[in-house]
Amino acid sequence: MEFRSLCHELAQYDLDVLALQETNLNTGVFRHRDKLKEILQQEFGMVKMVTACTPIRTDSAYKPGGVMLAIVGPSTHRVVDTKADPYGRWCSATLTGKDHRLIHIYSIYQSVDQPDGFSGTRTYYDQQWEILKMADHTDPKPRQQLIDDLSAELRQRQKPQTDFILLGDFNETVGMDMTLMASICAVFQLVDAVTARHPTCYNTPTYNRGSRRLDYGLISATLLPLLKESGLNQFQEVSTSDHRAVFLQLDKHELFQTGNPV
Repeated sequence: MEFRSLCHELAQYDLDVLALQETNLNTGVFRHRDKLKEILQQEFGMVKMVTACTPIRTDSAYKPGGVMLAIVGPSTHRVVDTKADPYGRWCSATLTGKDHRLIHIYSIYQSVDQPDGFSGTRTYYDQQWEILKMADHTDPKPRQQLIDDLSAELRQRQKPQTDFILLGDFNETVGMDMTLMASICAVFQLVDAVTARHPTCYNTPTYNRGSRRLDYGLISATLLPLLKESGLNQFQEVSTSDHRAVFLQLDKHELFQTGNPV
C-alpha cells in the first residue's frame, strides 16, 4: 500500500506534521479512515488525524479529491482542536504554543480549473460544482468559492497570538491571479515558506507533467523568524506521487519551548 510505504519512509525523520492532498479515498467511510490511522500509529506511535472528502456518494473506496492532516509524536499533546470542511476542501488542527499562542495548520486541496464547467464524470471539480448547485448557487464557481469560504474560516480564527500554516496543492502559481490564493496571502499576511529561503524556487514545477508550481507551504509572516529551513523534494524522492513534496522546519523550542525542530 502506497500510504504505508510513504509513512515508513517518513518515519526516519523527526516528523511532527504530515499533510496530504488529493488522497482519492472516500474517508467518509469509517473503515477507510481507521486504516489510515492504524498505519500512522504503527509507524509514528501517537497520532491525531483529521480527514475530509466531499459528501457525494461513491460506490467504491476511490473518490477523487480528499485531504488528510496528521500530527504525530509528542506534538499530539498540543492539539486542542481539529476541523474538517464539510465540502472536503480542507481539514485543520490547532496546536498550542508558547505564551498561549495558537497555531492553526491546514491541509488544502483546490480543484483544477475546468473551463467547460460540469462534465458529469465525478471529478473533484464536478463534486464541488454539484455540492454548490445543491446549495442553491445558480452559477457554481468551485475555485473562487474555496477562496471565499477559506477567507471566512481564517477571518473567524484570526485573533492576537494566532498563526496560520497553510499546506496545499492550490492548482495555481500563487500571485498569477490576485483573486485566488494571493488575496488570502495579502489579507492574512502569509508568506511562501519555500521562497523565503530559496527565492529562485518561485516557479519551480511541482507537478511532473506540468511547467508551473502548484504546491505551497504558506505561513504567517510572524513565523518567519522561526523558519529554519524549507524546500521542495525531488520527484518521487519520498513517494511515488507525481507532485514534489513541500517541507518546512520551524524552531520548535521557540514555538513550543521544547527541544527539536517541528
